[in-house]
Amino acid sequence: MSERPAVLRNIKRKLWAEAIGHCMNPDCQSELIQNDTNIGQMAHIEPHATGGDGSFENLILLCSRCHIQTDQNRTDGSVSRLREWKNNRNKEITERFEKRYTSFDELKKVVTPILESNAQIFDSYGPTNDEPNKAEQHNLWLKFEGQIISNNQRLELALTKNKHLFPDQNWEIIRDFVQHAREFVLTRNDNQILRVCLFPQQLLSIFGIAEDISRLPKLYALQNFVSYLIDKDCFISLELNDNPFLSYLDEGEKVTLMLEDYPRIQQIFWNGHFFKPRLTDVRLNNLIFFVQWLRTNNISYDFADMRDLTMLTLNSKHKIRLCYKYLLSVSDIQMMTLAQGDIVVNLHIWNGGPTTGEACEHANQIGVRLFNQNEFFTFAHRNIK
Repeated sequence: MSERPAVLRNIKRKLWAEAIGHCMNPDCQSELIQNDTNIGQMAHIEPHATGGDGSFENLILLCSRCHIQTDQNRTDGSVSRLREWKNNRNKEITERFEKRYTSFDELKKVVTPILESNAQIFDSYGPTNDEPNKAEQHNLWLKFEGQIISNNQRLELALTKNKHLFPDQNWEIIRDFVQHAREFVLTRNDNQILRVCLFPQQLLSIFGIAEDISRLPKLYALQNFVSYLIDKDCFISLELNDNPFLSYLDEGEKVTLMLEDYPRIQQIFWNGHFFKPRLTDVRLNNLIFFVQWLRTNNISYDFADMRDLTMLTLNSKHKIRLCYKYLLSVSDIQMMTLAQGDIVVNLHIWNGGPTTGEACEHANQIGVRLFNQNEFFTFAHRNIK
């Protein structure tokens, strides 16, 4: 009998992706990794003894029990039966894993445990930047590679079926993951791990597993979210510092949400429809800079109403209204709710925040002062500190 050639590693990966970690016997479908033990075995559809090769088309992934039973009970119909198991797999996969959910929370309950499983495997056995192909680490990684592939396939089916649950920016992250998952199966050789399409870490941020500190969200969406939390009696605090964060209660548990964890923030705002209404053009980074300047200069401040983060009271006395206008006009002033003695500060710094003559005249008539940011800082040094 001729020596049986080893099955190529990329074919093994394709089989794990096809099986999604389950025995391909439709009457079994057992998990192929149980308690960190791999019970998956490759079975030839056309036996090797009668000329069957080690191609993807001639192999099927079974649990060890079904593999033994198949080999011990070979009949004239065995080949056609095994091919039927393989050919019908796509339908079974669709029915079992490809589901459309009505809410992100439903999807999250399915996706989060799978992502956490992959993250744990990678953190324990994945390649490192210092020694990406260290032999001992590599061998441990191979032990769990089938589970990673199966998990990725489940994730791809679940995520791509539910595009309607993601904002556009996060959908791009999903697409990057799908590309990574497919490359993981198809393009790496048998000798080393070549990381071409890296796993997008932002995916973990979307589902609240890890932070991806990148940029700040829109202030108007944050205001809408804070308003929602206040109405639900879940708001705790908002800290606008070098590492800004929001604290609130979610089902009785305290949540600390870093405001620069952009994919997660975007997903939360998308889920709750907090991008409307758009009540301000002020940018969150400008607001943070403004309040940091106040703290640095020992000027106390508080927000008159946490639902509107553009209204502040300084030293318990001076009422400030913040805006962000390329050119502050009289109509802008007229659209604000202002009282005599209030101060309007235009935070648009790229053009210096100029104000029209008509706006200045109208402000004088109603007893309101208008400043751009730099003008206000000079005024505050002299009159507020």
